[in-house]
Amino acid sequence: MPPQSDNVDGLNSSLTKALTLPNNNVEISNVNIIGSQVGNEIYLNSVMSLVLALVCMLGYVALRFQFKLALGAVLSLFHDAIVTIGVFALFGFPFDLTVLAAVLALVGYSINDTIVVYDRIRENFRRVRGITPRQTVDLSLTETLRRTIMTISTVLLVVLAMLFLGGDGLFWFSVALFIGLLAGTYSSTYIASSIPLRMGLSRDDFIVKVKPEFEEEIVTFNDPKMFEQDNA
Repeated sequence: MPPQSDNVDGLNSSLTKALTLPNNNVEISNVNIIGSQVGNEIYLNSVMSLVLALVCMLGYVALRFQFKLALGAVLSLFHDAIVTIGVFALFGFPFDLTVLAAVLALVGYSINDTIVVYDRIRENFRRVRGITPRQTVDLSLTETLRRTIMTISTVLLVVLAMLFLGGDGLFWFSVALFIGLLAGTYSSTYIASSIPLRMGLSRDDFIVKVKPEFEEEIVTFNDPKMFEQDNA
């Protein structure tokens, strides 16, 4: 319905009169009005939920790996969300709570793919010697590329099934997931790994350094009397 005034008296009768058609028995069970205040509250809750998800991802990756990688992962996730929302805004697609749920689900999927890449990067930095950090990252991306392609292919099959067979209730949810999955696949490869390199990612970031108080002290024993006894 178009925007209504706060006075809803007589709205039921007006709707009943407008919907009365030949051979069409209609009954209005209830009337719900969502004003601008409620809509603005939903908008703020949506933004806060997305920001909270990104902050939690930042802390998780920073604790498990390294802050440089965490920053790259969060910027990659932010890119995925912005691309998905931007496509909806560009083409005028309806954006509702189901689309927001798709964006949050996309954040969870994309961070999983990024963590797989980061785990291989950390492993190769510790295992492979004599190559530059960029070569180490390229090697890690090559080793995880097959897994990424297989994963995105199987997930897209499910999303396309929901898109064409799920009905109107899942249509825009599936569209948002489809756009976000494509964006998330290349962002995990090109964005999440390139930003830490720009920040100076190196092998030293993954090597556990021994604190000075725990280093073993080298003791040299040199007693001149002992040498005199040996000579005697």
